[in-house]
Amino acid sequence: MSSTRNRRIRVRTALGVTLAAGLAVATATAAMAGGSDRAGGSDRAGKAAGGAAVVGAGPGAVAAGKAAAGVTVGTGQSRTLSPSYFGVAFDYGGGSIYPNPGTTGYPAAADTQLAALSPATVRWPAGTSANYWDWTKGQPVGDPYMTPNPTPDFHSYLSDLEKAYTQTHVPPVFVLNVMTSTLADQKAMLAQAKTDGLPIDYVELGNELDLCFNSDYQKYFPNGTDYGSQVVGPWSYALHNLYPDLKIAAVAGFEDSTSKCVTDRTWNADVQTGVKTAIAAGDGREPDAYIMHVHPTYPNALTTDNVGDFLAGPDTWPGKVQTAATTSKFGTTPVWLTEISFSLSDTSANPPQDTYGVALYNSSLLMQMAGSATATDMAEFWSSFGTENSYAYTASPTKNLPVALSPDGLAMQWLAQAGDKATSATPLTFSDEPTIGANAAPGLVGVEFTGAGGTHEVLVNLSGTSVTVPVGGAVPAGSYQQVSGDPTAAVRTASSLNPGTVSASGTLTLPAYSISKI
Repeated sequence: MSSTRNRRIRVRTALGVTLAAGLAVATATAAMAGGSDRAGGSDRAGKAAGGAAVVGAGPGAVAAGKAAAGVTVGTGQSRTLSPSYFGVAFDYGGGSIYPNPGTTGYPAAADTQLAALSPATVRWPAGTSANYWDWTKGQPVGDPYMTPNPTPDFHSYLSDLEKAYTQTHVPPVFVLNVMTSTLADQKAMLAQAKTDGLPIDYVELGNELDLCFNSDYQKYFPNGTDYGSQVVGPWSYALHNLYPDLKIAAVAGFEDSTSKCVTDRTWNADVQTGVKTAIAAGDGREPDAYIMHVHPTYPNALTTDNVGDFLAGPDTWPGKVQTAATTSKFGTTPVWLTEISFSLSDTSANPPQDTYGVALYNSSLLMQMAGSATATDMAEFWSSFGTENSYAYTASPTKNLPVALSPDGLAMQWLAQAGDKATSATPLTFSDEPTIGANAAPGLVGVEFTGAGGTHEVLVNLSGTSVTVPVGGAVPAGSYQQVSGDPTAAVRTASSLNPGTVSASGTLTLPAYSISKI
């Protein structure tokens, strides 16, 4: 395992929970100053200085410090962005928060909730389970991280994915079982999916096979060369012949020469060696993308004293991804971040995963990847459904808490909406901004997304200081959706933070610890 990553614990059980009506997060489009087509919502509350309406901060809001004066906003270097950049995992294990007796599949509410996240792609069946997946059973078979195995009352069939597609209207990213299945069987699965009306646009050749947390991986693929010569080369060749427009991605990693996981040390180079061997044999092909998973960790309980250090964490990750792509000689072959989120593994009494702070963290992480990690072509949030607050939708059957949109889910929804059909991303620059953490990291993150869906911006204030910025230039006038709160407070539902809208003309106020979208 790479020293920059931590393996999430994925022991799950089939869980029952009483379904309630899906949480509705109201959004509306308001008239924009200057005729802008940017999305916004209806005004709430009264006016503040500079023409910005004040949003109710919610019951968990922290007291803001003195507003930062003199902050100006500019634009950085734009990058080309895939219009399908922001996606979400439709994970089998997380989906078990729903009752699913027998073989009835997901309830209709799941499809509606998945669509409400506005993903550009949906990754299925996702995660470790994909390496043990039997698509005819709609379950993993033999997955040591699924308890009981398989979960008897939960299934995820192609028909469930088809129902989700009718709601989301976005293509799946199929994670193929290259470990315990065969090429012929996976061809049959894709053929059935096509017959069912699903687009065959993206596939991944396995999940995290470079890591050592699961001894089965080393049993099937002792090194990257075996994976490259036995799977990546020949499977890419065969599948591309069937589906010429199909994009096929191979497992890669962050190669760490000091890693205790021997396969992880030279995995990327070994995969490329194996692919070249298959090509030389006449039945190989290079992959269209390489897969990396980003799950940063933080070792401490989250407190008011260290929240700045925690929220500064995403700053280094775009550079790590860029360095790995360059070092691994991927060239122009893009990186798919098919799992990206703050780690689900927690050991402390007040873990960040339970707090509103993780929504701020993940917003910053994905925004910075989109804005500056030019090697990346896709970022799939992990994950749509689960029992922890850091999933997009969370439920707690043991506490009789129904499925609800989490703060993290709301943040990912806004980001996906902003990035929908975008073909370019431009990071915003800030002068005289507040800083956070011991290393004085920037306290403001902003990205402008432009494409067929219009022009949209997301701004995140990671600091404990309210910031006022001028509008009309890099920051447009108009109606902003906005949410803020105490980053150290455990928050389960987005609605408890009272997300609302602000109308900005002369200036826009970014409250402490806030996310704003237009």
